[in-house]
Amino acid sequence: MINKIYNKISGIYKLPLCLQIEPTTLCNLNCIWCVYSKVNKNTKKISFEQFKKVIDQFPFLFILKFAGIGEFFTNKDFIKMISYLKEKKVFYSCFTTNFTILTNSDIIDLVNSNINTIFVSIDGATKETYEKIRKGANFETLINNIKKFQNHPKKSKPKLVIRTVISNQNKHELFKIIDLAKELKIKKIHFQKLYENDKLSLNKEEYLQYKKKLLQYSDIKLKFSEINKKSINKCLRALTVMYISAEGYVLPCSLLTQREDYFELLKKEGFGNVFEDSIKEIWNDQKYKDFRKNIVNGKIPKICIRCPYYS
Repeated sequence: MINKIYNKISGIYKLPLCLQIEPTTLCNLNCIWCVYSKVNKNTKKISFEQFKKVIDQFPFLFILKFAGIGEFFTNKDFIKMISYLKEKKVFYSCFTTNFTILTNSDIIDLVNSNINTIFVSIDGATKETYEKIRKGANFETLINNIKKFQNHPKKSKPKLVIRTVISNQNKHELFKIIDLAKELKIKKIHFQKLYENDKLSLNKEEYLQYKKKLLQYSDIKLKFSEINKKSINKCLRALTVMYISAEGYVLPCSLLTQREDYFELLKKEGFGNVFEDSIKEIWNDQKYKDFRKNIVNGKIPKICIRCPYYS
């Protein structure tokens, strides 16, 4: 089935349907599970001109996701990038933010943007837990910014979704996060499991126990990481997605940003650089075509072996 889908897509549209792009590697916080603050001394960012050059190569984008390791509002061009999407044909767009450094002007620009979904990182329902996990953040600032956004009178503004990373540091407040979401008029929470972090992660059994109890407790929509789903043997995502780092390097998808060797992967395993070659040249290069051919044939590429969907 996946072969037929891919052949149809590749025959009609010889470019990726989904683009994931990293506006910056810089972050204003130092979260307890993040390794990048220790290794990423030379932060990078994409300028608006570079972003525009990339986006303009697509006559149509089904999905555009701003993704990566940084806090995107540290890039002063980020609002311009969002605003530019109004001129492009993008069916769905989204990004994740810690929502702590937004100005009133940023909030108004977001309200009036064409972004569909904004994922807000909230890993604690109290000041003590939240600020312990997201070091450098201010809980009151976070809540005030969310209230300003939610209380704006415009009805057709982007949808806010809470994104919570489940760990042994916040498991005692997961139910309170549901209560906080309801208080903030947010109707969905995405609970994520930590990968490649044994010190802070819950084991599979405990994670699934919390999932069951949270689903029983909640009357708002909850989504959980794919830990309890059957492993895949072919990845449709890899056949339709392109991820571009802040330096322009191309990887199969943004899940690779969760690996500790992310910066090494960019140059060693990447498929090229969009600031040196066109999107079409990179997507149709033999190395990238062989990668997708292996996926179709059920062979797991080396770069994907540690992916949670496969494992």
